[in-house]
Amino acid sequence: MPIVQVRNASLQQLNGVDQLNIDEHNFGAAWYDSVGGTSFLGATTVPLATERYNSAPSIFSMTANILTLLEAGLYLLSFAATGANPGSAEMIAAMTLDEDPATGIFASIPGVISYDTWFNGSGTMSNTALVIANINYRYRLSVSRIGGSATPTLVQNASHLSAVRLFKNG
Repeated sequence: MPIVQVRNASLQQLNGVDQLNIDEHNFGAAWYDSVGGTSFLGATTVPLATERYNSAPSIFSMTANILTLLEAGLYLLSFAATGANPGSAEMIAAMTLDEDPATGIFASIPGVISYDTWFNGSGTMSNTALVIANINYRYRLSVSRIGGSATPTLVQNASHLSAVRLFKNG
């Protein structure tokens, strides 16, 4: 193995122990709809009851399809919803990420709405959001049919929500 000379002594710690405090690491979690089949016309919360992974249950809590962030910080939320149109006519669907800033009232996050036009078959809407959250901010993924006459359903194992804490606040 070749020898590398380093003039800056602090760079010699590359093979050393991780010096970061556990609170400074990034953590992530993800949930998905393992059942599918949920019909939606008006705004409907996507059932995300199945946990794919959660590296920090003390930060991410999913209860009744609502993600609660238990620490303040900067988070990257990634989400998608896949639905099936049972008819042959055009149908338009929308997906939003709703936020409740610990008030009990959910509202769509501005600029984070996705639309898709479905014909006979299925379609997927996906998006990401960078959010600054305080303790106990809550998030839910919602879908709705906004055009057409068919009743779409969510596809099994295809809709999901994942969260990564980028920075802790405090």
